[in-house]
Amino acid sequence: MERTRKPPKYLIRAHIEVEGKVRESDVVGAIFGQTGEVIEDDLNLRILQEKGIMGRINVGLKTVDDRTEGWISIPTSLGREETAQIGATLETLDKVGKHNAKVEIDRIRSAREAKRKYLRERAGEIVEQMEEKEIKAVKNETISRRFEVRKLSNVMDDLKGSMKAVFLNRELRKIGETDVGNVRDEMKSLEGVKAVVFDGVVTQAVADLARQLGIEYLVGVQKRLKKEPKTVKIFTSKDLDLRKGNAEK
Repeated sequence: MERTRKPPKYLIRAHIEVEGKVRESDVVGAIFGQTGEVIEDDLNLRILQEKGIMGRINVGLKTVDDRTEGWISIPTSLGREETAQIGATLETLDKVGKHNAKVEIDRIRSAREAKRKYLRERAGEIVEQMEEKEIKAVKNETISRRFEVRKLSNVMDDLKGSMKAVFLNRELRKIGETDVGNVRDEMKSLEGVKAVVFDGVVTQAVADLARQLGIEYLVGVQKRLKKEPKTVKIFTSKDLDLRKGNAEK
């Protein structure tokens, strides 16, 4: 009958060097095979695993120029002295297959401490990943904003002196055009408008309507406003010229 695995108390961590190319399974086999010859019967690793007192032997390896190095990790629910005996036994390993090998214990720490260390390190990695994504998002938004400002500035340059208004969609492509006097009526009739650029004055009535319709940009020759809506970015020709000049420096 399979025994219930006990929660680990300690984690054995060791460094291994092998004078040849070997696999993780080779190292695990060598550990079981050679430690069984020297360790006391009540600490036999296979029996401990069967009883759920010792966890899986984890091995990580890297081979460079016919030489293999890596780590061994073993969780146990044994006491401190028994765990130390298993660690000392690992250091008797001198062969993996036909290749000479050397094992040294790096440390034996409590499983709780190991988990806390892992959580701290993992939390740090997650924070770094979040920060990288945030920085990337800000950079992308900045690049996008510069492109949009340049596009709006070019449209405004084409409209100067025309007394016309142009309506742009989400991709800042033209989807409508009208006389300046009909701006508000056209804003109400068109769908998917992201920006309105016109050769006229941005009034409070136009700004409030843009906010209601979810329009992001209003561009005019001048603006006369008591209060700018927070959700609408309002530029004058002069504003765009300054932004465009700074972007080109």
